[in-house]
Amino acid sequence: MRKFKLDKKTSTRLSALAMAGIILISISGCKKNKQTNETTPTTVVEYESEKNTVALTRTNIKTLFPTMNEDVVNNASLIILLDELAKEDENEKIKADVISNFKAKIDTDNMMSDFNSFLDTVEQSMIENETLVSTNNLVIEKDKEILSKIELITSNIIKGTKEEKETNFDLIYTLFVKEDEITYNGLTFDVRDLSYSGRAIASAYARTSAYYAKNYISKDKYSKIDDRTNNQNNKAYIKTKLEILSNQMDEKSLVDVNKMFNDEYEVTKLTINGKVNVEEENIKNLVNYINLEYLDSDKVSNKDKNSILGEYTDEKVTNILLTVDAITKYDLVNTNDIILFSNLLVDSYKETETGKLDKVTLDYIQFNSIMLLNTTKEDAAKEEIYKNLYFQNIYKYFTKQNFTHTYDENNEVTVNYQDVSDSAKLIANEIVLYTLNQRQNVFGFKGYEEKINTNLTETIQYVQNVVTGECEKVEIEEYVKTK
Repeated sequence: MRKFKLDKKTSTRLSALAMAGIILISISGCKKNKQTNETTPTTVVEYESEKNTVALTRTNIKTLFPTMNEDVVNNASLIILLDELAKEDENEKIKADVISNFKAKIDTDNMMSDFNSFLDTVEQSMIENETLVSTNNLVIEKDKEILSKIELITSNIIKGTKEEKETNFDLIYTLFVKEDEITYNGLTFDVRDLSYSGRAIASAYARTSAYYAKNYISKDKYSKIDDRTNNQNNKAYIKTKLEILSNQMDEKSLVDVNKMFNDEYEVTKLTINGKVNVEEENIKNLVNYINLEYLDSDKVSNKDKNSILGEYTDEKVTNILLTVDAITKYDLVNTNDIILFSNLLVDSYKETETGKLDKVTLDYIQFNSIMLLNTTKEDAAKEEIYKNLYFQNIYKYFTKQNFTHTYDENNEVTVNYQDVSDSAKLIANEIVLYTLNQRQNVFGFKGYEEKINTNLTETIQYVQNVVTGECEKVEIEEYVKTK
């Protein structure tokens, strides 16, 4: 094993470069892949009004919940507006021509999960903060007035006296359990006047109302509100509609994915050639797998994803990991010409919330790994390694803690480990494994090696599941390499 060492001057320069932002340079589930016989791209019709409405709804949700996950915001927006984005035609059939402007494919279960997350956030926010969260500006026009009345009733229960809580809860009980109409503030309505998405949102207010009225109502009434709002069929109708739309989707990626990836192959090949001896096919596969979260997203059709990825093989994964090792080894002694893994993220992915976090994660792991190996000796004792600042940063990552990466004094990014994609984690996990294999004494700490190998196994399993659509268990022995 070769030992790499930086003199004090070089080490200081590398640290300064990273802090100054040079390290930026330029800025799982198991499912079957849906096949399509599409041969000619279809022209996407522009729906400016609908696009503006969706954009406004997304903005309003982010205003309510600034830290809400991007996918949850996007999918909740589409479901909230579903009756406008998937209207029935004269034959009472719905079409996917509008919603296909926002997605290349529809993953019904994923969209419903994100919508449920949105509803849970609305409800929990009202309970935790003891105040109303108004959503009537998010919904379609037919739902706005009714939802605003339900919000006002809920607000009266949250802030009201005992008598006000009891009186207003009777209105909620009539609406959601008795399923009768009420007249409130000059408007006569019942829950069935709402769209299915509107009913689902209204149910969050009913459960919140029951929570704040629980000390003034019978346990039976409280239980019935909970049962009826959780068992109503509105979500089943939404899911059915999404499944119908899914079967109609043209499966056309929202951007020219093949061109984007071909361009990235060429740029990466020019960056690596002459520095690291890597076959062109391995370069392509490395680019593909580091962007796998994007390829598996609803922005990319299954046809394009499958065409780009090709067949899954254990050998392909092993060669990708060996390529990561070779680049990491090169970077150790070429600190003025580092090959940044984050530069392999395609532009459209780097614009997404997850892509931005992936970039920071890759920079964080790459920087701290290089610095660890260049501030410790090959035979450094485990205690010395453990006390090393750069090891402590790596430790936060492989023990799945949140971490903060500093590019310069004005650019500090804190990353929630759970929000990082498994495709970025695959590369980061291999960098960590390679790095710590150069300092074998670190494995004197009980469980470190097992944990790092487990992390790598988990991300390889993710790759296999996404590429094959199958859930066959990964055996890590297939990927063990000689360092």
